[in-house]
Amino acid sequence: MVEEMNFLVSWNVISVPPTYNSMIILFEIFVLAKTLMKKGNKLTGKVPRDLCRSEINSDFFWGIPEDEGRDYCDSIACPVNTAAFEGVFPCKPCTDKYFNPYLGRYGDCIDLNQGDILRKFYEATSISGAWKGDVNWADESIHECRYTGVICDNSGHVISINLQGRGLTGTIPEEIGFLQYLQVLNLADNQLEGFVPSDLRWAPLQELDISGNKLRGIIPPGLCLKPNVNGNGDRGDYNCARFACPIRTYSSTGWYDGDTSICKPCHGNMPYLGQKVCASSMARGTVKGPTLSKSLVPIFVGVTAFVVVMVSIGLASLVHKIRTRRREAELVGMSPNKIGVSSLPGSETVDLNSRYRIDNDDE
Repeated sequence: MVEEMNFLVSWNVISVPPTYNSMIILFEIFVLAKTLMKKGNKLTGKVPRDLCRSEINSDFFWGIPEDEGRDYCDSIACPVNTAAFEGVFPCKPCTDKYFNPYLGRYGDCIDLNQGDILRKFYEATSISGAWKGDVNWADESIHECRYTGVICDNSGHVISINLQGRGLTGTIPEEIGFLQYLQVLNLADNQLEGFVPSDLRWAPLQELDISGNKLRGIIPPGLCLKPNVNGNGDRGDYNCARFACPIRTYSSTGWYDGDTSICKPCHGNMPYLGQKVCASSMARGTVKGPTLSKSLVPIFVGVTAFVVVMVSIGLASLVHKIRTRRREAELVGMSPNKIGVSSLPGSETVDLNSRYRIDNDDE
């Protein structure tokens, strides 16, 4: 749920009524600032200086002398490489080994320590428990270069992470994109959910595999424009499918390799990115496959016929008994019930004997 925006426009400082054009500009500033101040945005660049006006959010600077160098852009969004509790003034610069490439960063700057990043990654991807196999990521006494699936260069920089089929659950955290030397990231065939973080564009990736998970949405446009990842940008071809096949499509690898592995349409229920098998064809193979169908049909027909025959026999027998009892009841009801014996089924014998004795006495 998107947090409410606290952007305020103070009209009290405007000494004359604004013109129609000024009102339009102020409204556009309001809309832009509302967008900038939504938590979770990943906007880069700078706030246009023309938008940084003293009449916008002037209350942010109450009690601060004007000669202290107010930057009215900070009241719209904190600049790159700074952060703030609410993403706006007062903005705090990032310290050494921390960084922030975005406008209006909430909270703290991003920690660039690779050990801290990997620990956050493990925490975010082990929601349902520890990963499969012999994994040592939870052991804080081990250096990150010795973590399962991790490769470092001679300088101790993490350059490759391969965790394919390790049973990862949870989401891909944004911090993984800030490994400054990461070239290979393989997270295929796990149970990762959520969305693909656009922060992956900051890592110097050459290979990325996120196929076979439960990731939704789209590949972030900024990532689609990143060259040299899985051949992206070759001969000027920038294609989001180089990272993962879109939803409702699939390929043998889960992404488009520019040659044999092409993302093909699938008309089944395919809400995830990077799928390797069409769900509808899997369903047909499981439920309606030739082997399964041929083996079950004779059994199904035989059982059905047996049930139908037994039910028919039972119904016929029941109808016969009902008709017999009705005929006997009709015979009993032909003369008065002189001795008060019930004419319900089961009492006919008593009633008939009584009638026989009365007839004999008359003779």
